[in-house]
Amino acid sequence: MSDFFNSPHQGGRRNADRACDWSHESHGRHAVERPVKFQEVFATLYKNAGLDTEAVRIFDQGGTPRYLVDNGIEPIHELI
Repeated sequence: MSDFFNSPHQGGRRNADRACDWSHESHGRHAVERPVKFQEVFATLYKNAGLDTEAVRIFDQGGTPRYLVDNGIEPIHELI
């Protein structure tokens, strides 16, 4: 029965941070080893959706082409 209550679906402990060997400070507010930029999260989502962030552009209201993420932003390789 203890396995049931420790299940991730029941709010039990998960070891997701161990898969990538990430660590954080004691309160979990800030990453210690590898902080992730917000655009890296989007780059990861776009890559998993099959979009090339270096080739796909969108156009703003003025007609200026914009890339999906800033130059030099890479997906989070630990999650791919």
